[in-house]
Amino acid sequence: MVGEQAQEMQLAHWISTTPIDSLKPYIPPWMGLWFAVFPTVETLVAQVVCSSAGDWLLYAARHFGGGASGETAVEARAPDMAAINA
Repeated sequence: MVGEQAQEMQLAHWISTTPIDSLKPYIPPWMGLWFAVFPTVETLVAQVVCSSAGDWLLYAARHFGGGASGETAVEARAPDMAAINA
């Protein structure tokens, strides 16, 4: 999604387009259609930045977020049938 949005901004001339000619043989046109991977600096940098931010947020949530240390997550349970039929 990030690569597609960056490419749309390139087509609208909101950001520059710097093609990477050495990657063109390795990234066929269908990669842009299905995976939004385009051989330009801007689209690839945007994807790397967002992927790195997502990785860092996942790490931070697991190591720094929510609850006291040593606390475990509460397991969700479905209600008993007797409670549903009552």
